[in-house]
Amino acid sequence: MKETMDSIAARADDCMGRGDWDGAERIFLAALTEAEETGDRRAALSLCSELMGFYRQRGDAEKFYSVLGRCTELLGEVRPGAAARGTILINAATALAVGEAQRALPLFREAESLYAVSLGADHPRLAALYNNMAAALDALHRPDEAERYMLRALENQKKRPGDLD
Repeated sequence: MKETMDSIAARADDCMGRGDWDGAERIFLAALTEAEETGDRRAALSLCSELMGFYRQRGDAEKFYSVLGRCTELLGEVRPGAAARGTILINAATALAVGEAQRALPLFREAESLYAVSLGADHPRLAALYNNMAAALDALHRPDEAERYMLRALENQKKRPGDLD
């Protein structure tokens, strides 16, 4: 790819900041098309992960599921590092947690184990992961487990006052 992921994300973020969600989508999709056409599966995987979050924010389930399918295929082909795989799984699980919490839990659990090994037990990304897991567990009417994960998120977050990821 000619453009870096950071540059693509910055351009899309700029569009979203101006309320131009369609423009942001065009940026992501153009970059994904280029990555797919040039055979850059790693870039395609990163873009699919970004698009999952984008479609979750927009509430566009149909497009989310389409990208989730492609992302799942690419995860089997590319084999990203543990932290990157964990982030991709969290993006998918967070979107699934709203209507398919049962399907989201195994993804959250895999991400948790990947993060624990690759990032360490106190890494800030775990606070967000635990928070999202708690929401999924709450949606499944499992309040005791949800509370445990919410408390883990809180304990992790307390180590960085003022840093709200």
